[in-house]
Amino acid sequence: MEFKPKPKTAAPQAQTAAQPSAWQPSTPELQPIGKTGPWRRSMGLKFPDARETAQPEAGAEAKVAAKIAGNTAVSAKPAAAQPVATKLTDKQIKEAQAWYAARKDQYTPEVLKQIQQKLGIAATGKADVATVQAIAKWQRENKDWPYKAGDEKFSVDGKASAKLLEKMFPSGLNDWSQMVDFSAKARKAINSWKNLSLDQRKAQVIILINQTLAGIGVPPIKTVILIDGKAENAYGLFLASEWTISIDRDLIENCTKDSDKASRLADTLYHEMRHADQNFALSRLAANQETKYPNPVDTLSSVAKIAAQRPLKTGSIEGIKANRFYQYKYGPESESRLKTRIQFRALENKEKSISGAIKANEENLAELLVKFNKTSGQEKVDIGKAIKSVRSLIESQKKELANVRLELSQLTRKIDQMYDESPLEDDAWRIGGMVGYLYGHP
Repeated sequence: MEFKPKPKTAAPQAQTAAQPSAWQPSTPELQPIGKTGPWRRSMGLKFPDARETAQPEAGAEAKVAAKIAGNTAVSAKPAAAQPVATKLTDKQIKEAQAWYAARKDQYTPEVLKQIQQKLGIAATGKADVATVQAIAKWQRENKDWPYKAGDEKFSVDGKASAKLLEKMFPSGLNDWSQMVDFSAKARKAINSWKNLSLDQRKAQVIILINQTLAGIGVPPIKTVILIDGKAENAYGLFLASEWTISIDRDLIENCTKDSDKASRLADTLYHEMRHADQNFALSRLAANQETKYPNPVDTLSSVAKIAAQRPLKTGSIEGIKANRFYQYKYGPESESRLKTRIQFRALENKEKSISGAIKANEENLAELLVKFNKTSGQEKVDIGKAIKSVRSLIESQKKELANVRLELSQLTRKIDQMYDESPLEDDAWRIGGMVGYLYGHP
């Protein structure tokens, strides 16, 4: 709430901070789920000098990922090899089987058969010992974030989690061929931008986005909104309630052939499109009348209607993957995260209100000091008392402001952690980063 100081009088009254109105979003859509910001530079991506042709062939993703992880000193003395268990223990097998049993509505015989067929073992449709051990073997041999240090391996536990299924059964924009195709099309479009206006470039971006989404069966976005990336602290945003993507104006306006901005633009576009892909999938899951999921309240109604025509079964590979996103966004813990954001917004409003009150009181104090030096007698005594009162109030308000800012700092760290833990962001960062690399290394 904006603070407006009262009109000045002969002896101005001290201002108190206006009480900020509690911020309550009408629906969760006020929180954009897809946000790629300048902190991207700290994600630890390494861009090697060597160039490699990326083709959607077997092993291509791993090769390019290895390149991205490069630039580490190959001459360093290798660490001594540590013994690696090749089989799960009986206890681990029982834990995994209990895990599947607790999720039998998702890990149906049909789902287990698909996993078994992928692993090349007998399709029994049961979470038997052979299946659990085969999944554990796959976990040892595959990496989730092969180009990000510190979080590159799956836990070896024999549990085919939704995150594992994203890697084992890639679909939508997570498909390698989609990444290669988009990076090539984005490069071709951006290379033709030299003589185009900002509006013409924006029009091409919309066409590129919607052609890509159409290729995976996701409804087209309504428009692209250009934003001030520095002010928003973001390169891009996706808003499900409007079905729009916002992009940093600077990326579109100033990107050039093979520039870092061009690669970042390709990365950001793909990242935000992936959020559209995710949201459409979880909307399809919620549309399944056999489930107990409420329809997502923040998906644009016209998109939700399309999703309802293509419901996802809970007990399917795609349903399991979508459920991971759904549970984070709408599950039991989502209310706590929303409350944290509401609390943060309320504190922001309170900070602005107190700051405004302090500014107004300091202005009043300055006027009182001028009048104090020009008056005498009882009026001077009265003004002196007013000066003392205002100074005391300012000191009190500054202490309150310091406490509010401390709370904001603590909540900021909590919100940053929430962002880092989001499966929607983890997923979008992973594939967006790969596209950014492919763009720069044709």
